[in-house]
Amino acid sequence: MQPDESGPATGLQRFKMGQWIRCAPFEKRLHIDIIEADDDRAVLDMPFPIVFAQGAGLVHGGALVG
Repeated sequence: MQPDESGPATGLQRFKMGQWIRCAPFEKRLHIDIIEADDDRAVLDMPFPIVFAQGAGLVHGGALVG
């Protein structure tokens, strides 16, 4: 993916949300469904399968932050 000078700042580069979404494998690993995403807002849906649980049966913090 190439930087886009007109997109929002993300560290040292700028990216358009649509370009970034197409190359984001982390969301696929967590089964995240990207319902809506633009440069100012994102609406996501993520299931909670038992493999995402920690020892007490709650969502693992890493999955939750993801």
